[in-house]
Amino acid sequence: MNAYLDCIICQQRQALRILRLAANDQNIQEQVFRQVMERLVKVEWTTDPMTISKGTYDLITRVTGKPDPYQALKRQSNEEVLRLYPQLQEYVQHSADPLLTACKLAVAGNIMDFGAKEHFNIQETIQQVLTTDFAINHYDRLRDELRHASSVLLFADNAGEIVFDKLLLETMLQSHALPRITVVVKKLPILNDTMLEDARQIGLLELPNITIRYVNTAVNGNAPWLNPEVSGWIQAHDVVIAKGQANYEVLSAVPGIYFLLIAKCAIVAADTGTTTGALILKYSSSDPAGIAARGEGTL
Repeated sequence: MNAYLDCIICQQRQALRILRLAANDQNIQEQVFRQVMERLVKVEWTTDPMTISKGTYDLITRVTGKPDPYQALKRQSNEEVLRLYPQLQEYVQHSADPLLTACKLAVAGNIMDFGAKEHFNIQETIQQVLTTDFAINHYDRLRDELRHASSVLLFADNAGEIVFDKLLLETMLQSHALPRITVVVKKLPILNDTMLEDARQIGLLELPNITIRYVNTAVNGNAPWLNPEVSGWIQAHDVVIAKGQANYEVLSAVPGIYFLLIAKCAIVAADTGTTTGALILKYSSSDPAGIAARGEGTL
């Protein structure tokens, strides 16, 4: 998905939130913010928003010397949802359709996006999502494909949200024999995106048949999570799920992916033909976009 003018304004707000975490000195915040604005004037605006965001994040963390401004918030987010985990499991277990409920809860977790939203109420979001229909609903196709699948690939999005993803995978495993489950996380920090340490903290590696792969967020100043290696992962799995708005922005033109997200801005809502706040479970059947660059990593 290409960026729009609105995305540049969003980038400025996002940069300010990062700066306030990375530096307490207002003079430093202003100095770095000016550099961010200069970069945003020069950057190619027709690229995807995530690539623009990565460049902004790299600039701020390099100048401030704080490589992971969201580290404490990520840990807190994981802990907050882990405390809710027994309750979330009950929602799934007592549901008429456990997999559908797990999918809805996985979408609820997508609200935990400090890049797009500064404040959110996860408990309130859970209740809203459980009583709201998907605006785009390809659940039946996902359910049917899982019946014949032996492998699942999940692109994780944010810390905290990954706990909901664990519940989704756990629910799949209870009714489907899945010899191979691969979860893709970021190798290095970017915003509050899930990293290996988050997967370990929430016990994701305790699920059976789990492999963690990672994309290196420090390749050539670009978004390397859209590359030939990642394309190979997609082709090698029976079911592919991409969580969240950022993964949608990068991978929306790639066929064969189920996107689970909340449309948190008007641009993504328009791109999906929905409205802001819509719950989306969308299967991509479009032609693949060009895929280039390098990626790396397996654990």
